[in-house]
Amino acid sequence: VKDAGARTAFVLNDNQPYGVGVAEAFRVAAGQSGMRVVGTAAWDAKARDYSALARDIRDARPDAVYLGGYVSNNGARLIEDLRKALGPETQIVGPDGFATPGLIVESAGSAAEGFTWTIAALPNDELPPSGREFTAEFERRFSSRPCCFSVHAAQTAAIILDAIAGSDGSRGEVTENLFGARVEDGYLGDLEIDRYGDTTQTTTGVYRIENGRLRFETAITPPAGLLARE
Repeated sequence: VKDAGARTAFVLNDNQPYGVGVAEAFRVAAGQSGMRVVGTAAWDAKARDYSALARDIRDARPDAVYLGGYVSNNGARLIEDLRKALGPETQIVGPDGFATPGLIVESAGSAAEGFTWTIAALPNDELPPSGREFTAEFERRFSSRPCCFSVHAAQTAAIILDAIAGSDGSRGEVTENLFGARVEDGYLGDLEIDRYGDTTQTTTGVYRIENGRLRFETAITPPAGLLARE
């Protein structure tokens, strides 16, 4: 968002645990990145329209609006009303809870243009060599390309199988093997599982609706400091 020119942002959430979590993460990261958050609010998923909320946000004059939540919580209508109030220049951005471009375009029409979201998955063609080989074999076997987190699931299965193979068969040792597991030249590239059970693979895809269609914009790898636990 900052690289695209935004200096100020308004942060929304759908008042659900996932939405509140990603909205707060965005708010904190925005501040650490030097952006100014000019307001926060929750949207009512059962509202008939968001014209009043959109006007309030417009009055705050943000360069970008972040939608923390799920598109299923009336997100497409929210995008439509925000775009009408804010115009085409304001960035409207969401997390992977909004990774359903077809639904957004169908519901919001031309107001969906320019909507951008992030998801920790890259297009198959952007994967490292072993990942591309996996997707090619997947397509050969099932006549369909793997979508979304399919490649992640395959890599996870491989890590778990290796953890089992290197254990004495007990749950405890399998778990111990998972923490600190390392993958080189995997489907997603090189990665480790840290002491929290999180992956060190943080590359995220940025996607945008353009001319009513999904478009892959770029891949970003957030600095470790933006993801650090307190």
